Amino acid sequence: MESLARVLAEEFARLGHRPTVATETAGQKDFPYPIVRRPSAFELLRLARRADVILSLPLSLKRLPVLAAAGRPVVIAHPIKISPAGRFDWRAKTKLQIAKRFPGIVPSHYLAEHFPGSVVIGNPYDAATFDLGRSNPKAKRGGIVHAGRLIPGKGAQVLIDAFARIAAKFPDEQLTIIGEGPARPTLEALIARHGLGDRVKLVGERQPAAVAPLLAQARIMAVPTLDEEAFGIVALEGLASGCRLIVANLGGLPEATGNLALTHAPGDEVGLARCISAVLSEEAPPPSAAALETHLARFTPEAVATRYIKLFEGLS
Repeated sequence: MESLARVLAEEFARLGHRPTVATETAGQKDFPYPIVRRPSAFELLRLARRADVILSLPLSLKRLPVLAAAGRPVVIAHPIKISPAGRFDWRAKTKLQIAKRFPGIVPSHYLAEHFPGSVVIGNPYDAATFDLGRSNPKAKRGGIVHAGRLIPGKGAQVLIDAFARIAAKFPDEQLTIIGEGPARPTLEALIARHGLGDRVKLVGERQPAAVAPLLAQARIMAVPTLDEEAFGIVALEGLASGCRLIVANLGGLPEATGNLALTHAPGDEVGLARCISAVLSEEAPPPSAAALETHLARFTPEAVATRYIKLFEGLS
Protein backbone atom coordinates (compact mmCIF):
# COMPACT_ATOMS: atom_id res chain seq x y z
CA MET A 1 0.00 0.00 0.00
CA GLU A 2 2.86 2.40 0.73
CA SER A 3 4.36 1.77 -2.71
CA LEU A 4 0.98 2.23 -4.39
CA ALA A 5 0.35 5.46 -2.48
CA ARG A 6 3.77 6.80 -3.48
CA VAL A 7 3.34 5.94 -7.17
CA LEU A 8 -0.17 7.39 -7.32
CA ALA A 9 0.76 10.59 -5.49
CA GLU A 10 3.74 11.15 -7.80
CA GLU A 11 1.59 10.64 -10.88
CA PHE A 12 -1.27 12.79 -9.57
CA ALA A 13 1.24 15.60 -9.02
CA ARG A 14 2.84 15.09 -12.41
CA LEU A 15 -0.57 15.22 -14.07
CA GLY A 16 -1.27 18.64 -12.53
CA HIS A 17 -3.24 17.72 -9.40
CA ARG A 18 -2.36 18.58 -5.79
CA PRO A 19 -2.20 15.40 -3.70
CA THR A 20 -1.58 15.43 0.03
CA VAL A 21 -0.58 12.20 1.76
CA ALA A 22 -1.49 11.55 5.40
CA THR A 23 0.32 8.54 6.81
CA GLU A 24 0.92 6.73 10.09
CA THR A 25 4.53 5.96 9.14
CA ALA A 26 7.54 7.91 10.32
CA GLY A 27 10.17 9.25 7.96
CA GLN A 28 12.15 12.27 6.85
CA LYS A 29 12.56 11.82 3.11
CA ASP A 30 11.33 14.69 0.96
CA PHE A 31 8.69 14.04 -1.71
CA PRO A 32 7.33 16.26 -4.48
CA TYR A 33 4.00 16.60 -2.63
CA PRO A 34 3.01 17.38 0.98
CA ILE A 35 3.16 14.55 3.51
CA VAL A 36 1.57 14.81 6.94
CA ARG A 37 2.91 12.12 9.24
CA ARG A 38 0.87 10.71 12.11
CA PRO A 39 -1.77 13.47 12.08
CA SER A 40 -4.12 13.93 15.01
CA ALA A 41 -7.82 13.36 14.41
CA PHE A 42 -8.36 17.13 14.29
CA GLU A 43 -5.55 17.64 11.78
CA LEU A 44 -6.79 14.75 9.62
CA LEU A 45 -10.30 16.23 9.61
CA ARG A 46 -8.91 19.60 8.55
CA LEU A 47 -6.98 18.01 5.68
CA ALA A 48 -9.99 15.96 4.61
CA ARG A 49 -12.27 19.01 4.48
CA ARG A 50 -9.85 20.72 2.11
CA ALA A 51 -9.86 17.77 -0.30
CA ASP A 52 -12.03 17.22 -3.35
CA VAL A 53 -11.80 13.44 -2.94
CA ILE A 54 -10.38 11.23 -0.18
CA LEU A 55 -8.61 7.97 -1.08
CA SER A 56 -8.22 5.56 1.83
CA LEU A 57 -5.42 3.03 1.32
CA PRO A 58 -6.72 0.66 2.74
CA LEU A 59 -9.84 0.75 4.95
CA SER A 60 -8.99 1.94 8.47
CA LEU A 61 -11.57 1.61 11.26
CA LYS A 62 -9.61 4.20 13.22
CA ARG A 63 -9.41 6.85 10.52
CA LEU A 64 -12.52 6.27 8.40
CA PRO A 65 -15.02 7.95 10.81
CA VAL A 66 -12.88 11.11 10.71
CA LEU A 67 -12.63 11.01 6.92
CA ALA A 68 -16.36 10.39 6.52
CA ALA A 69 -17.13 13.33 8.83
CA ALA A 70 -15.40 15.70 6.39
CA GLY A 71 -18.35 15.53 4.00
CA ARG A 72 -16.18 14.74 0.97
CA PRO A 73 -16.39 11.67 -1.29
CA VAL A 74 -14.41 8.77 0.18
CA VAL A 75 -13.02 5.95 -1.98
CA ILE A 76 -11.44 2.87 -0.42
CA ALA A 77 -8.72 0.89 -2.18
CA HIS A 78 -8.76 -2.75 -1.06
CA PRO A 79 -5.39 -4.54 -1.44
CA ILE A 80 -6.44 -7.97 -0.14
CA LYS A 81 -9.45 -9.93 1.02
CA ILE A 82 -10.97 -9.21 4.42
CA SER A 83 -11.50 -12.65 5.90
CA PRO A 84 -12.92 -13.02 9.43
CA ALA A 85 -10.75 -15.35 11.50
CA GLY A 86 -13.81 -16.74 13.30
CA ARG A 87 -17.32 -16.04 14.52
CA PHE A 88 -16.12 -13.36 16.91
CA ASP A 89 -13.75 -11.50 14.59
CA TRP A 90 -15.80 -8.32 14.84
CA ARG A 91 -13.12 -6.10 13.27
CA ALA A 92 -13.09 -8.01 9.98
CA LYS A 93 -16.89 -8.33 9.94
CA THR A 94 -17.27 -4.61 10.61
CA LYS A 95 -14.84 -3.79 7.81
CA LEU A 96 -16.81 -5.95 5.37
CA GLN A 97 -20.03 -4.15 6.24
CA ILE A 98 -18.43 -0.70 5.99
CA ALA A 99 -16.82 -1.56 2.65
CA LYS A 100 -20.28 -1.94 1.14
CA ARG A 101 -21.11 1.70 1.94
CA PHE A 102 -18.23 3.33 0.07
CA PRO A 103 -16.99 3.22 -3.52
CA GLY A 104 -14.16 0.71 -3.75
CA ILE A 105 -11.17 0.05 -5.98
CA VAL A 106 -9.60 -3.40 -6.32
CA PRO A 107 -6.67 -4.52 -8.51
CA SER A 108 -8.34 -7.58 -10.05
CA HIS A 109 -11.69 -9.13 -10.93
CA TYR A 110 -10.68 -11.97 -8.62
CA LEU A 111 -10.73 -9.53 -5.68
CA ALA A 112 -13.86 -7.79 -6.99
CA GLU A 113 -15.77 -10.99 -6.21
CA HIS A 114 -14.96 -10.30 -2.56
CA PHE A 115 -15.91 -6.61 -2.79
CA PRO A 116 -18.99 -6.51 -5.09
CA GLY A 117 -19.50 -3.24 -6.91
CA SER A 118 -15.86 -2.19 -6.71
CA VAL A 119 -14.08 -0.75 -9.73
CA VAL A 120 -11.19 -2.88 -11.04
CA ILE A 121 -8.00 -0.89 -11.63
CA GLY A 122 -4.82 -2.94 -11.81
CA ASN A 123 -1.83 -1.94 -9.71
CA PRO A 124 1.01 -0.09 -11.45
CA TYR A 125 4.55 -1.39 -11.85
CA ASP A 126 7.69 0.75 -11.84
CA ALA A 127 8.01 1.24 -15.58
CA ALA A 128 11.11 3.43 -15.23
CA THR A 129 13.08 0.75 -13.37
CA PHE A 130 11.95 -2.53 -14.94
CA ASP A 131 12.62 -2.02 -18.62
CA LEU A 132 16.24 -3.13 -18.99
CA GLY A 133 15.46 -6.44 -20.65
CA ARG A 134 13.18 -5.02 -23.33
CA SER A 135 15.52 -2.14 -24.10
CA ASN A 136 18.23 -4.65 -25.12
CA PRO A 137 16.34 -7.61 -26.63
CA LYS A 138 19.44 -9.11 -28.28
CA ALA A 139 21.34 -9.50 -25.02
CA LYS A 140 22.10 -13.09 -24.05
CA ARG A 141 19.82 -14.29 -21.27
CA GLY A 142 19.96 -17.37 -19.12
CA GLY A 143 18.70 -18.94 -15.94
CA ILE A 144 15.55 -18.83 -13.88
CA VAL A 145 14.73 -16.17 -11.30
CA HIS A 146 12.21 -15.93 -8.49
CA ALA A 147 11.61 -12.82 -6.37
CA GLY A 148 9.58 -12.74 -3.19
CA ARG A 149 9.66 -12.99 0.56
CA LEU A 150 10.97 -16.37 1.72
CA ILE A 151 7.81 -17.75 3.26
CA PRO A 152 6.01 -20.99 2.35
CA GLY A 153 3.14 -19.17 0.66
CA LYS A 154 5.40 -17.75 -2.05
CA GLY A 155 6.24 -21.26 -3.25
CA ALA A 156 10.03 -21.10 -3.60
CA GLN A 157 10.20 -24.68 -2.30
CA VAL A 158 7.97 -25.81 -5.18
CA LEU A 159 10.29 -24.07 -7.64
CA ILE A 160 13.39 -25.75 -6.17
CA ASP A 161 11.73 -29.17 -6.43
CA ALA A 162 10.71 -28.40 -10.02
CA PHE A 163 14.21 -27.25 -10.91
CA ALA A 164 15.64 -30.45 -9.47
CA ARG A 165 13.49 -32.39 -11.95
CA ILE A 166 14.98 -30.67 -15.01
CA ALA A 167 18.49 -29.84 -13.74
CA ALA A 168 20.17 -32.82 -15.38
CA LYS A 169 18.50 -32.09 -18.72
CA PHE A 170 19.70 -28.47 -18.68
CA PRO A 171 23.12 -28.59 -16.96
CA ASP A 172 24.03 -24.99 -17.79
CA GLU A 173 20.97 -23.40 -16.19
CA GLN A 174 20.99 -21.68 -12.80
CA LEU A 175 18.19 -20.74 -10.39
CA THR A 176 18.41 -17.41 -8.55
CA ILE A 177 16.05 -16.67 -5.66
CA ILE A 178 15.78 -13.05 -4.55
CA GLY A 179 14.36 -12.29 -1.13
CA GLU A 180 14.70 -12.94 2.57
CA GLY A 181 12.48 -14.47 5.20
CA PRO A 182 11.95 -17.16 7.83
CA ALA A 183 11.84 -20.02 5.30
CA ARG A 184 15.47 -19.51 4.27
CA PRO A 185 16.89 -22.38 6.43
CA THR A 186 14.26 -24.76 5.05
CA LEU A 187 15.11 -23.75 1.48
CA GLU A 188 18.84 -24.13 2.11
CA ALA A 189 18.24 -27.64 3.42
CA LEU A 190 16.11 -28.49 0.39
CA ILE A 191 18.79 -27.23 -1.99
CA ALA A 192 21.40 -29.36 -0.20
CA ARG A 193 19.14 -32.42 -0.28
CA HIS A 194 18.84 -32.09 -4.06
CA GLY A 195 22.59 -31.57 -4.39
CA LEU A 196 22.08 -28.22 -6.12
CA GLY A 197 24.24 -25.99 -3.94
CA ASP A 198 26.30 -24.83 -6.93
CA ARG A 199 23.27 -24.13 -9.13
CA VAL A 200 20.65 -22.55 -6.83
CA LYS A 201 21.59 -19.24 -5.25
CA LEU A 202 19.72 -17.44 -2.48
CA VAL A 203 20.94 -13.87 -2.97
CA GLY A 204 18.94 -12.20 -0.20
CA GLU A 205 16.83 -9.10 -0.23
CA ARG A 206 17.56 -6.47 -2.90
CA GLN A 207 16.21 -3.01 -3.61
CA PRO A 208 14.29 -2.59 -6.90
CA ALA A 209 17.24 -0.93 -8.62
CA ALA A 210 19.35 -4.00 -7.83
CA VAL A 211 16.60 -6.47 -8.74
CA ALA A 212 16.07 -5.01 -12.21
CA PRO A 213 19.48 -6.12 -13.65
CA LEU A 214 18.94 -9.65 -12.33
CA LEU A 215 15.58 -9.86 -14.08
CA ALA A 216 17.06 -8.38 -17.26
CA GLN A 217 19.63 -11.20 -17.35
CA ALA A 218 17.23 -14.05 -16.63
CA ARG A 219 15.47 -16.07 -19.29
CA ILE A 220 12.57 -17.17 -17.07
CA MET A 221 10.80 -15.70 -14.07
CA ALA A 222 8.75 -18.14 -12.02
CA VAL A 223 5.98 -17.06 -9.63
CA PRO A 224 4.80 -20.37 -8.09
CA THR A 225 2.71 -18.84 -5.31
CA LEU A 226 0.58 -21.03 -3.07
CA ASP A 227 -1.39 -18.12 -1.62
CA GLU A 228 -4.15 -16.29 -3.46
CA GLU A 229 -2.43 -13.11 -4.63
CA ALA A 230 -4.75 -10.16 -5.15
CA PHE A 231 -2.81 -9.16 -8.26
CA GLY A 232 0.91 -9.69 -8.91
CA ILE A 233 3.14 -6.68 -9.48
CA VAL A 234 6.24 -8.88 -9.43
CA ALA A 235 4.85 -10.69 -12.48
CA LEU A 236 4.49 -7.38 -14.32
CA GLU A 237 8.08 -6.53 -13.39
CA GLY A 238 9.19 -9.83 -14.91
CA LEU A 239 7.26 -9.22 -18.12
CA ALA A 240 8.58 -5.67 -18.34
CA SER A 241 12.12 -6.98 -17.91
CA GLY A 242 11.74 -9.33 -20.86
CA CYS A 243 11.51 -12.59 -18.89
CA ARG A 244 9.43 -15.52 -20.05
CA LEU A 245 6.88 -15.78 -17.27
CA ILE A 246 5.60 -18.92 -15.55
CA VAL A 247 2.98 -18.42 -12.84
CA ALA A 248 0.64 -20.43 -10.67
CA ASN A 249 -2.93 -20.26 -11.92
CA LEU A 250 -4.24 -18.72 -8.71
CA GLY A 251 -5.91 -15.53 -7.49
CA GLY A 252 -5.21 -12.38 -9.47
CA LEU A 253 -1.95 -13.56 -11.03
CA PRO A 254 -3.51 -14.62 -14.35
CA GLU A 255 -5.04 -11.14 -14.67
CA ALA A 256 -1.68 -9.49 -14.08
CA THR A 257 -0.09 -11.56 -16.84
CA GLY A 258 -2.98 -11.81 -19.30
CA ASN A 259 -2.27 -14.58 -21.82
CA LEU A 260 1.46 -13.81 -21.83
CA ALA A 261 2.52 -16.41 -19.25
CA LEU A 262 2.65 -20.17 -19.00
CA THR A 263 0.61 -21.41 -16.04
CA HIS A 264 0.60 -24.42 -13.75
CA ALA A 265 -1.61 -25.58 -10.90
CA PRO A 266 -0.63 -24.26 -7.46
CA GLY A 267 1.89 -26.55 -5.77
CA ASP A 268 2.32 -28.68 -8.90
CA GLU A 269 6.09 -29.11 -9.18
CA VAL A 270 5.68 -31.49 -12.12
CA GLY A 271 3.61 -28.97 -14.06
CA LEU A 272 6.05 -26.19 -13.21
CA ALA A 273 8.99 -28.33 -14.35
CA ARG A 274 7.15 -29.05 -17.58
CA CYS A 275 6.66 -25.31 -18.20
CA ILE A 276 10.32 -24.55 -17.51
CA SER A 277 11.41 -27.33 -19.85
CA ALA A 278 9.09 -26.06 -22.59
CA VAL A 279 10.68 -22.61 -22.45
CA LEU A 280 14.27 -23.82 -22.26
CA SER A 281 13.65 -26.28 -25.12
CA GLU A 282 12.04 -23.47 -27.15
CA GLU A 283 8.86 -25.49 -27.45
CA ALA A 284 6.76 -22.60 -26.10
CA PRO A 285 6.95 -19.56 -28.39
CA PRO A 286 7.32 -16.19 -26.63
CA PRO A 287 4.58 -13.56 -26.84
CA SER A 288 4.95 -10.95 -29.55
CA ALA A 289 6.57 -7.63 -28.69
CA ALA A 290 3.35 -5.85 -29.68
CA ALA A 291 1.22 -7.99 -27.37
CA LEU A 292 3.67 -7.43 -24.51
CA GLU A 293 3.73 -3.66 -24.93
CA THR A 294 -0.07 -3.46 -25.24
CA HIS A 295 -0.50 -5.40 -22.03
CA LEU A 296 2.10 -3.46 -20.04
CA ALA A 297 0.69 -0.12 -21.20
CA ARG A 298 -2.40 -0.77 -19.06
CA PHE A 299 -0.29 -0.87 -15.89
CA THR A 300 2.10 2.04 -16.23
CA PRO A 301 1.89 4.59 -13.38
CA GLU A 302 0.35 7.17 -15.72
CA ALA A 303 -2.29 4.80 -17.06
CA VAL A 304 -3.33 3.65 -13.59
CA ALA A 305 -3.33 7.15 -12.09
CA THR A 306 -5.43 8.42 -15.00
CA ARG A 307 -8.07 5.77 -14.29
CA TYR A 308 -8.13 6.75 -10.62
CA ILE A 309 -8.60 10.41 -11.56
CA LYS A 310 -11.41 9.57 -13.98
CA LEU A 311 -13.20 7.75 -11.16
CA PHE A 312 -12.65 10.66 -8.76
CA GLU A 313 -14.03 13.14 -11.29
CA GLY A 314 -17.28 11.20 -11.38
CA LEU A 315 -17.64 11.55 -7.61
CA SER A 316 -16.56 15.11 -6.83
